Amino acid sequence: MKTIAICNHKGGVGKTALSMAIAEGLHRKGKRTLLVDLDQQMNATQQAKIDTTDEVTVYDLLTSFDYTAKDGIKHFDGGDIIPGDVLVSNAESDMAKLDTRLTMLADVSMMTMITQSLIARRHLDW
Repeated sequence: MKTIAICNHKGGVGKTALSMAIAEGLHRKGKRTLLVDLDQQMNATQQAKIDTTDEVTVYDLLTSFDYTAKDGIKHFDGGDIIPGDVLVSNAESDMAKLDTRLTMLADVSMMTMITQSLIARRHLDW
């Protein structure tokens, strides 16, 4: 199992393009991959042609105990994705309302937590 995180607060540096290329390349080699779209602009979700209307998104997974990570996984030509949500920028404040000690997580920590949960359940290779 490997976790690859592409992070940079600056816009326009190719985070989405690189993430999509890595996921699609590994998928073509037969690896199971999961792309977690934590960007409120949802570019990876849009490029994967995922309609998030009435669907579980990364925001739902971070702010509710009603769903599991598996509920948010959608399939696209380049592998699997947990779709983004424009509300993801509100996730930290909304998570603070949950009955949990995990009230402040950085983007990388959130992605790692979701990914490791799925890997532990044998849903992913990478």
